[in-house]
Amino acid sequence: MKKLMVILVSIILLQGTIMGATPESGKFGLGIQLTSPHYGLSGIYNHSEEISFQGVIGTGYWGSIGGRILYRFEKKEFYNLYGYGALGLYTQGYSNYYFSSGFSLGAGAGIEYNWKGLSEDLPPVFTNLEAGLSSVYPHINIGVGFHYYFNISD
Repeated sequence: MKKLMVILVSIILLQGTIMGATPESGKFGLGIQLTSPHYGLSGIYNHSEEISFQGVIGTGYWGSIGGRILYRFEKKEFYNLYGYGALGLYTQGYSNYYFSSGFSLGAGAGIEYNWKGLSEDLPPVFTNLEAGLSSVYPHINIGVGFHYYFNISD
């Protein structure tokens, strides 16, 4: 898993670009976010070029609903570095043998990449890779997300 992360980040950092990486304010992204403990359908609203609000709803073994605030602290031509804070509710369990639930708090940092940096013909899709800490697990969580952006400010 660590080798895959290093390879993916290296590819992203070595790519050329055609358009900027930062999603513009007034844009809404819909996709999936896979970061423990909130796995599932994700929506992101870009309040500004620096600040975004994200909601994640998950089902299955991990039932969860969570909110995140993302702050893009370094914006480059084809990628952004960001920090995030998270708050949510989760449940986990299977059958009648194991069940737990509670609040979750988290914080971390990541990188997001605009696929249009690879080709102008690609759709407005952003991929993010991140690492953070959560109150649910006392170790580093690795996450990934994919979001398609719609322009809702026109």
